[in-house]
Amino acid sequence: MGCAPADAEALRGLAEIYRGQERLAELVSVLRRLAPLTESHEALALWLEAGRLAAGPLGRSAEAAHAFDAALAIDPDDTEALRRAGDLHFEAGRAEAAMPHYRRLAALYEEDGYDEAATPFLQRMAATHAQMGQHAAALTVLGEATRLDPDDVTTYERAQDLLLRAGDVRGIVTFFSAGLQRAKAPRTRALLARRAGRLLWRELRQPEEAAPMLDEAVAADPGDVDVLRIRQEVATALGDEAGLRRLLRMQAKVAPAARRPALQVRLAQLLANAGLQDEAEAELDAVLTERPGYAAAAALQAEWAQAAEASAPARAPSIAPPPKRPAPASIATTPDSDPPASMPPELEISTPPPPAPPVIEAPSPVAKPITQAPPVAKPIT
Repeated sequence: MGCAPADAEALRGLAEIYRGQERLAELVSVLRRLAPLTESHEALALWLEAGRLAAGPLGRSAEAAHAFDAALAIDPDDTEALRRAGDLHFEAGRAEAAMPHYRRLAALYEEDGYDEAATPFLQRMAATHAQMGQHAAALTVLGEATRLDPDDVTTYERAQDLLLRAGDVRGIVTFFSAGLQRAKAPRTRALLARRAGRLLWRELRQPEEAAPMLDEAVAADPGDVDVLRIRQEVATALGDEAGLRRLLRMQAKVAPAARRPALQVRLAQLLANAGLQDEAEAELDAVLTERPGYAAAAALQAEWAQAAEASAPARAPSIAPPPKRPAPASIATTPDSDPPASMPPELEISTPPPPAPPVIEAPSPVAKPITQAPPVAKPIT
């Protein structure tokens, strides 16, 4: 349109035309020419606009970086310029160039409060630390992010990724446990409890610590079959048979129809082991009602029947009693009755004689020794 490069008013008018026509490339060029001709406040706004257009629709990161640097030369504490300049360097993999912008921005936010969502900014700052190999600093920043927004799942996932790369499984559990102290959203709590519980059992083999974590995950989503299965493993490791029976009941309720009978048979076995035979048999009856002839249930019923028969007390052989003899006619007499006639021998009741007194043998007398010879008979004369 043929205007002098130093004519600010003409450039302003040209900029308005290009805005209306959405001729963004020409607009950025005009803004870069106009900004040095204006006062600082207007110049800052012009450089920011040029930087946004170059970084966004036009995809010219180098032009955008130049514009934001020019804005920061006017106001080193402009939060938009700091954030956008830092993001450009971060996305280009220039973590060392991004970090000074983020550090200054974090200090400003701490003093004056955030003018953007705090969590995404802190996540970017943590990622920048991680790119620089500063993992401890990255975790510190992510911890601050969970303090400001304890329900943001992305923060916990970023921390998990960092700690996994370092092989620090216990560190993940610690980070998630701290998050559970503050998180309120059910979805976030369920995720933290599920992941911490799984790591505590599957990786660290700590059933006592894993159990309460997994209990919270089960309570949050009783239909999560994977969590129920892990919790059953923990209950088995702890010898918690009552808990295992409860978990099997829960799993059977949500399991697919094809898998349910196997769970019920296992539950029946546990009930029988606990002496709850009636409940155990009811479970098997339910299985066989739904799946007649289900082999595992039928086999277990047969096993129980065989065990019951084997444990029954043995019965004595049955011996038929001898035939009863007819009772004899009454032989009782009264003072007015005649004495009974003599009875046939086979019907007579013989009274056995009283037992003889025991014979007590007297001790045999001991022969006295002969001290004198017997007298000799005198001859008769």
